[in-house]
Amino acid sequence: MENLFAWTHSAQFLQMVLTSKYEIPSNYLERNISLPLERPLPEEQKAKDMWLFTILQQQHEPNGLGGNCELRDPWTDWADNIDRQIMETDQAKIIEHLKTKISNGRELQLRLPLAQSAFYIGDDYFNVIIEDLVWLLSNRDIKYTQAEQVLCDLHEIISDRTIVENNWFLPTTPTLDKLNSMQERPWPHYKGKGLTAERLAALLREWKIAPEKSGQGRGYHVAAFIDPWKRAVKHEMPDWMKQYY
Repeated sequence: MENLFAWTHSAQFLQMVLTSKYEIPSNYLERNISLPLERPLPEEQKAKDMWLFTILQQQHEPNGLGGNCELRDPWTDWADNIDRQIMETDQAKIIEHLKTKISNGRELQLRLPLAQSAFYIGDDYFNVIIEDLVWLLSNRDIKYTQAEQVLCDLHEIISDRTIVENNWFLPTTPTLDKLNSMQERPWPHYKGKGLTAERLAALLREWKIAPEKSGQGRGYHVAAFIDPWKRAVKHEMPDWMKQYY
């Protein structure tokens, strides 16, 4: 266990050194290209959450790391004693416990690997990590991006079903009226003039949702929101839609 914590502290120190302002050029961000990645579905994320233990459980290949590795051996030996079936069962317990402490789905997803590691290190360490996470999240303002927020607000509008036409079409004009009437949201004053059809389309472009034409004008197919709702903001489709999609 001492080697385990030594490994952790060494990694933290190395990360601190590598991210020092003296090592990273001032134009570092400008020299990088942002690549938007598709967000995983819950079932896809479940497989990704196991990445840490998949790596740790791998045995050293004869020609792999060139023999024993002082940094990796403690993790490997520790992880070899953790059965995958046990991990999958425990993962559900860990998630349920986190949900009682952390309500934001995105934050829970980001913190899950850390919570899993702490769980297997020991109960005391696990409880400390959870309490630290709760303190951290309660002391900062967690917000959706504007593209995520508009997804949430459209979920509310579509759930109401009042302006949805023929169970599939969400017309742009009444949708904008509803969004711009939400005084607690940024839409009434979005970019100084409120949300327009073009600006709504630009926000939804991140989710590959594009407006289309109908006999009543332009708008959106409600089915186009189902996948982004699940991936980005962890919302299921409204109940009324389940009989159609």
